[in-house]
Amino acid sequence: MPAQPVSLAWSGGTAALDERAAVLLRLDAADAAVKVALAPDPGLLPVLVEDDLAEHEGALGSVEVMQRVTAAEHCQLRWVVGAGDEPAAAPELEISVPDGFHAWLWPSGADGLLAVVPEAGAGPVLVLHAVQAGLWAAGEAADGRTLRLALAPEPLAAGDRRVVVLRAVALPDLAAAAALLPSWYEPLTLAAGEDWVAPLADLGVDCAPPVEVQYPDVDDTVRVVAPSGRHRIGVHGRRGVTELLLEVAPVPGELLGQAAERLLAGGSLDAAAAVVVHRALEAGHLPRRAAVEDALDRFDWTSRGEPLAVAFGSERALAEGEQEMAREAVRQLAGMPGGGQTARIRSLVWFAASALGVDTSALAIELPDRAPVLEDELLLGHRTAASVAGLEGSINRLGAALPGHPVGLGFTEQAQLVGLLESCPEDWPESPLAGTTAEAARQRILAGYAAGDLLDPVPLAWLLLSG
Repeated sequence: MPAQPVSLAWSGGTAALDERAAVLLRLDAADAAVKVALAPDPGLLPVLVEDDLAEHEGALGSVEVMQRVTAAEHCQLRWVVGAGDEPAAAPELEISVPDGFHAWLWPSGADGLLAVVPEAGAGPVLVLHAVQAGLWAAGEAADGRTLRLALAPEPLAAGDRRVVVLRAVALPDLAAAAALLPSWYEPLTLAAGEDWVAPLADLGVDCAPPVEVQYPDVDDTVRVVAPSGRHRIGVHGRRGVTELLLEVAPVPGELLGQAAERLLAGGSLDAAAAVVVHRALEAGHLPRRAAVEDALDRFDWTSRGEPLAVAFGSERALAEGEQEMAREAVRQLAGMPGGGQTARIRSLVWFAASALGVDTSALAIELPDRAPVLEDELLLGHRTAASVAGLEGSINRLGAALPGHPVGLGFTEQAQLVGLLESCPEDWPESPLAGTTAEAARQRILAGYAAGDLLDPVPLAWLLLSG
């Protein structure tokens, strides 16, 4: 017989349990609920239900499962899983994010956290953070609406018993979640040549070459030296191991030259590759050879009908002093539907056309029949309730400079958001956080290229066009 629905009130929201004992976390200031359920379903049945707690038990094959939800100042979720006489896999937590919200995940183990943020506006924000055991990623749906977290990073040994405790808190915005990070935390995205320094001498730190851990004779400081790329570091604390991902962005020129050579070696160029090769050539990171010029000349940007192709055409027109190319770039961009990422492309086309004496009136953006586009609003400094809410939602989408990654957001979309945040007017109060958030995201993406995990030139092209 299924369990009866239960509702528990906590400071900031409610925790409702459905007939499967799945937990629906709802904030007082938000209409939608975040669903936390065990998967596969262990058939939880009620053991104890009171005003401030609900305890259920069930089993998944030979694995016994207990769930306890308590509500007070915070909402605390506790699971106990125990294997029988044979090794077995523990169930996972399946998190469902409602429409209108996104998830940000730092699956670091002992100090991991999951935040659910609104698409527009700074908050409210629901954060689940580890109190005992930890949070480990186990899978994400492509749309970012569903993700799975492991209750145990490895299968349970025979007779093994694990206890996992998460705490749900309500925050006004994602930046406030910085208070939940460990006291020794330092930002994990760096530029080439920078070292990661943190007060960790009293804790165990492990890593693998080429990463080097140094212990300077200064207080309790640990210095980690690492080349460009992505590197895993384990910090062994009182509550377990926190797994850090140190992301070191390469020297931009070196990355650009290497990426351009690789793209040229791959054959004919697409729009993103053409942007990368052109920028590398003009910046002097790629030798000016006949083969390079020929590859750029053979790319027919006029037939693509996409923003990156028009951006290439406008930059090539300016570099070559070709007025007719600039005129064609204006014509093509003027014919594209407004929105998304065309604002910064429009700026590039306008600059090239203006420099070459081409009429740019077709690029006017203050048209009565055009709906406001956030990037246009930011570039023009139009501060409205909608533009502020959109900016705040974009900051949250890229993590508000917290460690982790956006669930269900590809690198191209992340790179486009970097450009949007970098267009925030400097005199807006959101500007400092927008800048640090954009810089952290930019370094994460570039570190992915340095590590060889990211080869697609599209995110790089958008980063180049925005900065």
